[in-house]
Amino acid sequence: MQKIFGKIMDLLEQKDKIIIAIEGRSASGKSRVADFIKSKIDCNVFCTDDFCLSDKQRENKERGFANIDTSRFRNEVINNLQRDSSFDYDKFNCKRNVYSKYVVVDQKSVNIVEGVYSCCEQLRDCYDLKIFLQVDGVTQKTRLLQAEPFERMDEFLAWEEDYFERQNPQDVCDVVCAVTNLLPQE
Repeated sequence: MQKIFGKIMDLLEQKDKIIIAIEGRSASGKSRVADFIKSKIDCNVFCTDDFCLSDKQRENKERGFANIDTSRFRNEVINNLQRDSSFDYDKFNCKRNVYSKYVVVDQKSVNIVEGVYSCCEQLRDCYDLKIFLQVDGVTQKTRLLQAEPFERMDEFLAWEEDYFERQNPQDVCDVVCAVTNLLPQE
């Protein structure tokens, strides 16, 4: 984490506002790392899950591409981060396939986008720092079993694997590591 905090501080010396992506497979620790950074630095955290494609949007999409509404994310978050005023967006609940919450965002110097697909081809140019978290298959399965299961988890994981095989987001990230090497053990 020291390396990541160093990079964040270096970026803040150069820019007033930065956007950080934390990418990786499901259960790799993206949310945990984002929460840890947030506990040390006042920042916004945006989750790509809130911009998941609806069932209707996904009907005509080929697997292997981002399972998020990248246009909506860019319009409602990235473009608004370029302004100085607060803004809002609707969270999409992919488990229930409905918009479920209205979020108001205050501008902050540090902004984190965490989640699978955050470093997809359509969004790679949005970030000042890109972090990729690796997870081995055994750890991933163990964590997924501990998480709240949902009906279509296997379908979502298949989309995710196709995305990683086709887009190789880890290859464009500035930092690649395992979360177990980043955070203190609980």
